Amino acid sequence: MVKRILMLLGAAVLTPCFLAQAAAQSQAQKRFSDLTTVFVVEIPVQVERDGVPVRGLTRDDFEVRDGRKKLEIVGFEEIDLEVVGAAEDKAAVDLPVAARRHFLFLFDLALSNPAKVARAQDAATRLVAGGLHPSDLAAVATYSSRTGVALTLGFTSDRRQLEAAIRSLGLPQLVNRTQDPLSLTLTDLVQRPSGSDAASQRGVDAEAEIESIIQSIEGEITTASRGNQMLAFTSGLADLARMMGSVEGRKHVVLLSEGFDAARLVGTGVSTSAERERVQQVSAAAMEGRIWEVGTDARYGDTSDQGFLRKMTAEFVRTDCAIHSVDIGGLRASGAEGGDKGWSATGQDGLFIMAKETGGSYYQNFNEFDEAMGRMLERTSVTYVLAIQPDKLESDGSYHRLKVKLKNDLKGASLTHRPGYFAPKPQDQIAAIEKRLNIAGLVLGGDDGGVVRTAVLAAPYDVQSDRAYVPVLIEVDGSTLLGSQQGGVVPAEIYVYGINRAGEVADFFTRALGLNLAEMGPTLRKTGLKYWGHLELPPGDYVVRVVVRNDASGLVGVRKLSLRVADVAGGEPALWPPMLPEAPGKWVFGREKPEEQGDFPYPFLADGQPFIPAARPVIASGEEFQLVLAGYHLGAAPQVSAELFAADGRRVEGLGVALGAAGAASGEGPDHWLARFSPGRIAPGDYRLVVTMVGDGGVSASSEISVAVGS
Repeated sequence: MVKRILMLLGAAVLTPCFLAQAAAQSQAQKRFSDLTTVFVVEIPVQVERDGVPVRGLTRDDFEVRDGRKKLEIVGFEEIDLEVVGAAEDKAAVDLPVAARRHFLFLFDLALSNPAKVARAQDAATRLVAGGLHPSDLAAVATYSSRTGVALTLGFTSDRRQLEAAIRSLGLPQLVNRTQDPLSLTLTDLVQRPSGSDAASQRGVDAEAEIESIIQSIEGEITTASRGNQMLAFTSGLADLARMMGSVEGRKHVVLLSEGFDAARLVGTGVSTSAERERVQQVSAAAMEGRIWEVGTDARYGDTSDQGFLRKMTAEFVRTDCAIHSVDIGGLRASGAEGGDKGWSATGQDGLFIMAKETGGSYYQNFNEFDEAMGRMLERTSVTYVLAIQPDKLESDGSYHRLKVKLKNDLKGASLTHRPGYFAPKPQDQIAAIEKRLNIAGLVLGGDDGGVVRTAVLAAPYDVQSDRAYVPVLIEVDGSTLLGSQQGGVVPAEIYVYGINRAGEVADFFTRALGLNLAEMGPTLRKTGLKYWGHLELPPGDYVVRVVVRNDASGLVGVRKLSLRVADVAGGEPALWPPMLPEAPGKWVFGREKPEEQGDFPYPFLADGQPFIPAARPVIASGEEFQLVLAGYHLGAAPQVSAELFAADGRRVEGLGVALGAAGAASGEGPDHWLARFSPGRIAPGDYRLVVTMVGDGGVSASSEISVAVGS
């Protein structure tokens, strides 16, 4: 089920009438501490020797400089994809985005024969299905003379969505679009077929349809328009390069094209080996700044176009993005297919130049690229992520060059690293596509963090179907969300995605809220915003990723939650997170609309009465409090135990917990129990409460929740 993106303004976010009066808990009110925005730059580094990645290096082996200034390495991690692929407890979806390889498949629809594009689709689909590591992220984009570069699907690890994007190339006639604002999904998440089924359903008729649609979009490309086509093409790629600057990590653009005639760039063409060597010499001289070696227009082509191309390729270099050009036309002969329609017989030369000047490679056909891909993936399978924290940085979007080197010389070793970074820009100067890609990166990887403090609670509710109804409660600390804003409307955004261990997006919901400070300001500053939505997930293990953002200030918070959706219909025991009811009116409350919730029964009950649980309960040291426990297939009188762990992992001793009588399951819902928990006198701070229940026959289930202990 896909949720709609909704906009609420002013007083539309209110405590709804369905909340029942719950018993007030004696709790200490703990405010989230003030946080300072910290700008951290992550630098992915690869070290190889003789084509093999170098493993086992440490923080002390590297040195980082910003210009002449040496920077402290404040964070360090070695990511070895061979280890990630073999370790069950290290899922690819948990890796930081900066350490993950990014591949953008860019299909040129303007300068390429539609029949060749259709064949490239098949080759790209095979590569996505079997050639990439599970941690790799890929995206799909198209270039046309009418729309320029258009992002069909953002960077994702969901191979099924990638296949759908490649097969459709974003054409509305061939895809069932969702309303995913981050472009992480393209087809309907519930109705979509599996990859193999989708391919078989497509058939030869769809291949012909794609060819005819591409042909009708672009029309015939005449020789007289080649110059304008080339300039438009390189201009579109320059825009793409700037867009890619907002994506963390090493980027590879796989350009699938028949290219453009390079005569305007290098004179009369490069049909001979001697002329091709001259292209290499000119490209090297331009890239290295040896302008005196670049001759006149008559000898080397139109210098205005050369300058434009150099600027375009320089943008890719600055954003750590290489172009790998794949000539989908293959080897051509005079009068070959497409020649009478204007497709360039010398298009390889433009592809060659772009690849050479961005640190990529040129391939004469996809088979060459497919073979080389394996070697490239092996060389880049080990990444060292170095984190630096520049100080006194102006928020002006300026570019800062970085230099990373090995302190100890490793004979024969070569090092590849991010060449630089951009300082933050004011929010009103950030393009919408840049924001979208940045938020998508936060959704896809990395640990909890950001300025906006959030807490998340998710509880899978059995609905006797192939997908469980999973309510998701999000608490957002108001002071960190508002920042320094004192009045007006706060444009808050919430993004929630359920991602399985294979990296597939199983479901998502998003919400845009307008929080009117004139009406909601006091409550927001005292506590904050609480929002309720839901996901629908089949049984399995997930990471629920939540991003909360203030669109005016750019302040953001990221929270991830590991979630097991038990196969309740198949008899698997399950236990919800321990829950503490909260009194109504504590938060500014928002929730999905009734039509979005559907016919699912209200899940949170205590003694038959509805309540709203706390996502991050606050308890008082030394005071007994009541827990609501709910679970499946644990029997009427299970044994219960509880453990409390401090932030440093230390187990708190001397806890007491007593289980009351069970409440019968309500319809398709879980059994409920009330339990009294006695923590004793413990120091204030953040803790992790783990509850385990053992039922008849020794079946057991555990769950946990983060709690704060006040003074």
